[in-house]
Amino acid sequence: MLLWICDCLREFRAKGSWLVFQFRENDLRHALNPAKELISGLKKINCRIAINNYSDVDSDDGLLKHLDVDVVKLPPEMMNGLATNAAQQDRMMHVNRRLQEDGYKTIASGVEDAGSLAILWNVGVNYIQGHYLQEPSTNMDYDFSTDD
Repeated sequence: MLLWICDCLREFRAKGSWLVFQFRENDLRHALNPAKELISGLKKINCRIAINNYSDVDSDDGLLKHLDVDVVKLPPEMMNGLATNAAQQDRMMHVNRRLQEDGYKTIASGVEDAGSLAILWNVGVNYIQGHYLQEPSTNMDYDFSTDD
C-alpha cells in the first residue's frame, strides 16, 4: 500500500505533507503491528496521522504511545450535553489539555450547536467538525472566494 501511495504522490506531483491519513481506533487496536509499520512509512514521506473517534481518552493504555500520531479526533459522544453540563465541560477541558500537552492536535467531532462551539473555543480544541458548521455534501464544491 505504501508503494502505491508513493506512486500516486509522484504521479499527481503531490507532497505527503498535504495528506492526513485517518485510522479508526478499533482497527489500530486489532492490527497494531501492521499499523505501526504503515504509519512509520507514511511518516517517512511526511504524511500526518490521525486517530478517529479515540474513545479511551481517560485511560493511559498506551495506544498513542505506540503510534506516531499527530491528531486525535474525539468521539461525537463527548459533545453530548456539552453546552449545559458542567461536568462534561470539565472532562472535555481535561482531555483536551492532556492530549495537547502530549503534543497532539485535537478535533472535536459531532458539534451540533452554538453552545458547544463556544465551550470548545474556550477549551482550546484545535479543530471543530460537525453539522453546526456545515452540513455534509456529496460534492467537494465549496466556494472559498465568497465573502459570506
